[in-house]
Amino acid sequence: MMTHRIFYGVAGEGLRHASRVLSVIGHLPECEIHVFTFGKAYEFFQSLDYPHLHRIDGLMFAYTDGVVNYRKTLSNAVAYYFSGLNENLAYIQAQADLLKPDLFITDFEPAVIRAAHLMKQPVLSIDNQHKFVDCRARSLPTYLQMYAMMTGTSVKTMVPSPTHSVVATFHADRLEAIHDNVTLTGGILRREVEEHEITNDGFVLTYLRKSVSE
Repeated sequence: MMTHRIFYGVAGEGLRHASRVLSVIGHLPECEIHVFTFGKAYEFFQSLDYPHLHRIDGLMFAYTDGVVNYRKTLSNAVAYYFSGLNENLAYIQAQADLLKPDLFITDFEPAVIRAAHLMKQPVLSIDNQHKFVDCRARSLPTYLQMYAMMTGTSVKTMVPSPTHSVVATFHADRLEAIHDNVTLTGGILRREVEEHEITNDGFVLTYLRKSVSE
């Protein structure tokens, strides 16, 4: 059976993106998936001894005393778009010339999608952020609709014009896709989680960054 090869760009800030990508990879055992990432996500896949892992440059939040420093973060973003992004594109294109991927996927990572566009290849976006671009939330108050519009502008800047978008969210039933090339789905879980026996022992699972204090 022919093995399909995929280039997968993964945002490296935190582990939400990496966890979702690991779940997607688990559902595609017939594919050879090359992960292009940075930061915490790179360390995460490296700790798993993932065999097709590529380190690239990426956008990271800057912190001061455990709080996001927006001035430094903006400075990092400007430096990335004028330097790191071009280096990423050259590397990804060189790897594509060598490995001939069948598909490009991005989880809120801006280099892989741009490389795909340059090579005129189809690219799939799988993330949560595109709900601000491709969906209409039912019955949101006006101020949240304005927030969604502003956030959507930054999402389109990060990940412009995917061929198709999969919006993975825990509240897909409250969203309405406004474009034809959009698929709404629930949270994408690892097979180990899907197959686990459901119990209720009174615990609540929450996701926190290390910067959150005791």
